[in-house]
Amino acid sequence: MEENLPNILSDSLGSRHLDLNQKADLTLKGVVGTIINKYFPRLTQSQRQLFEASPFGIFLGMHIPHGDPLFVHLMMLHEVRTQEVFEMGRFLFDIEGRHLEFGETEYILICGLKVARYVDLLYDEKGRSNSCLRARLFPDISDARLRLKDLEDFIMSPKYLEVKDEDVVMLIQLVFVLKGLHERDVKTCIPATIYNLADNRDDWNRFAWGMYLWRYTSRMMRGMFKKIVEFRQFKEANPESKKIHKYTVPGFMLPFKIWILETFPEATKFYVRISTELPRMRCWRSKSVLSWENCCRIINVSVPNNQPIQVVANETELMLPFYVRYVNWTLNHEESPPPQHSPVRNSPPAVQSPPRRSMYKSDTCSTESATNASSSQQPEIETRVLKKKKSSTKALVKRLLGAVSHPENQRRKRPRG
Repeated sequence: MEENLPNILSDSLGSRHLDLNQKADLTLKGVVGTIINKYFPRLTQSQRQLFEASPFGIFLGMHIPHGDPLFVHLMMLHEVRTQEVFEMGRFLFDIEGRHLEFGETEYILICGLKVARYVDLLYDEKGRSNSCLRARLFPDISDARLRLKDLEDFIMSPKYLEVKDEDVVMLIQLVFVLKGLHERDVKTCIPATIYNLADNRDDWNRFAWGMYLWRYTSRMMRGMFKKIVEFRQFKEANPESKKIHKYTVPGFMLPFKIWILETFPEATKFYVRISTELPRMRCWRSKSVLSWENCCRIINVSVPNNQPIQVVANETELMLPFYVRYVNWTLNHEESPPPQHSPVRNSPPAVQSPPRRSMYKSDTCSTESATNASSSQQPEIETRVLKKKKSSTKALVKRLLGAVSHPENQRRKRPRG
């Protein structure tokens, strides 16, 4: 892994942030919107059909909401750290005394990507790759010397039109994973593990992208607490300093951002929510760029009709293949049966396509960056130790499923935005 991952069990357990208005300029490194805008239009109709059947077909025509870095930083200011929450692999937030949890279940429900066992894709097994895909597309460049920039340049060059559809789709997926989801530097080489996975399209399509991205992203999120605390301590020691807190977080943060929108009904005053678009990360459209004041209002539970909503699978989502696979995996660690192989060797597996989604234009900037611009005061929250019964992910899923099975336990319906 190219990042130095934080030790999640030794970083400020049992603590919370003292300043809920701490200014920061947060950059989220993933540039999913840029890839959608720049490279997806290069797909022909036949290539588009292949891409739609791939693990990342759900991103076709997808809109990425604005205002996200502000939202993420504001929410992370409300994080509370306890040993029990860490052991569950979840995040706990205190919003004016109301406790909200985010974890693997919500992440998978929102992004809709596959779960199962996985390997670390960024671990570079040097000298262990002899990529067939690279040999076909870049015969004059060795595996060790091929860079991400070479892939991007090839997609935008005339040579792109001479390549087989299957290779084109894999090439764009490689750029999507390495740059869109990981924000790898364009000068870095392609990890051997990625080469090996990309050489077999069936393996690529069956890879546990959802589980892998959750584990990678959640570890990056764990490091945010320490960065916020360290800058607050710096400002306390240097009150005259005009230095602005700037920090960067890698990973696929979009499901977390969407979870915040799904949790607070007030979000529909600033966004359009289309409930027929699934998974939920496809639901939200921006009306305008959010200010710090807008973000604070959205999570303000004192605003009328803005009581937090528990994000659980509804009856429609419970029947979706990706969520059925997740429940089976979580309860029994059973993977879904292997998909049928296409007659064409190494082609994507045959899948039954859902009803066509409406396509729309994404207008996301290449780098998501926003600056907190307000010093308005937040109510002070009493510090206390939160006592929670220990529960496994298995118990959590059973509880969430029960919330759907028993309508009387569900929270009120979300008002129309």
